Amino acid sequence: MARRLALVGGVLGLSFAVTASAVAQQSWKAAGGGVQIGPVAGVNIFTLSGSDAQSAKSRTAFYGGVALNLPLGSIFFVQPEALYAQKGAKWTDPSGTLTAKLAYVEVPILLGLNFGTAGSTRPRVYAGPTVGVNLSCDYETSAGSVSCGTISTALPTTIKTLDLGVTGGGGLSIPFGRATFTLDARYTLGLTTSLTTSTPDGTLSGKNQGFAVGAGIMIRFGGK
Repeated sequence: MARRLALVGGVLGLSFAVTASAVAQQSWKAAGGGVQIGPVAGVNIFTLSGSDAQSAKSRTAFYGGVALNLPLGSIFFVQPEALYAQKGAKWTDPSGTLTAKLAYVEVPILLGLNFGTAGSTRPRVYAGPTVGVNLSCDYETSAGSVSCGTISTALPTTIKTLDLGVTGGGGLSIPFGRATFTLDARYTLGLTTSLTTSTPDGTLSGKNQGFAVGAGIMIRFGGK
């Protein structure tokens, strides 16, 4: 766990430092100093995809964290985020339901485009890479919840610490004084296998993929 926490800190620090140092000065000048930061939260509807996970169904869970919006002029922006994201999948058969509950610290770095006029409600679209660091994996049945590692002798499970993917989506930015309310919907496609489990019927493996719907409150610092 100590190594994972250290890796989490490293990923967060490096991602924010590189992004901020590359664009902050340009953003500040181009947008008159209008940098925004604030909390974001919403619902993840995720499953595991792949040829070995075709029977997996979606699991609905929570995500939340903080976003930093760095404008590149009046149209473009870069938005790095630091999120706690719950993901996973469900399997149902006559014996009951098995739920794989995965949790990550996730860092999307999104390049976006605003439409409309500054100061009004503006549609926006964005896309970019995302890096996740796995925090936990649990299996839940009607009998209770146990760590994936605890039942490794019955269902040997391998969890990838790093989870790489790409994210794309869009939404609305609604200004209110120095605050901006955001409404967003996005889709994330995993690029790496996140979970592999050996079962009596064969190997089960899959990549995280799914939709997220959420909202945020961004506060502008500096600028006009």
